[in-house]
Amino acid sequence: MSSGPSDPIVLDASAILAVIQDEAGTDALRSLETVPLVSAINLVEVHAVMARAGVTSDVIRATLARLRLEVLPFAPTLVEGAAEIHARGRKRGLSLGDAACLATARAIGGEAWTADSAWRGLDVGVRIRLIR
Repeated sequence: MSSGPSDPIVLDASAILAVIQDEAGTDALRSLETVPLVSAINLVEVHAVMARAGVTSDVIRATLARLRLEVLPFAPTLVEGAAEIHARGRKRGLSLGDAACLATARAIGGEAWTADSAWRGLDVGVRIRLIR
């Protein structure tokens, strides 16, 4: 599936962490003309990973502020879709956070961007872009 020029872009935690860590494949993310979206669930994942690495809350907030993300609440209407996506992709290594990102992107007609190769070839009714 390909995205159109105005499709919303929903970032998975792995994509955000790849940008923060200046990993390969993040150039497209850095040059986005639209504000990328992130589910509140995936933002929790980013905070948790950074905190486990010893990064302070102040530094985490400052780092994320530079990315200019729009945080989307994880609405109760997304719960069933995320559960269905998780059930379909669990054997491939899909986490609940992955399912939350995909359900959010699907609900808004967006494209989910990730650095997680487990998403390759995944068919859950949402456009997926692997950043590397």
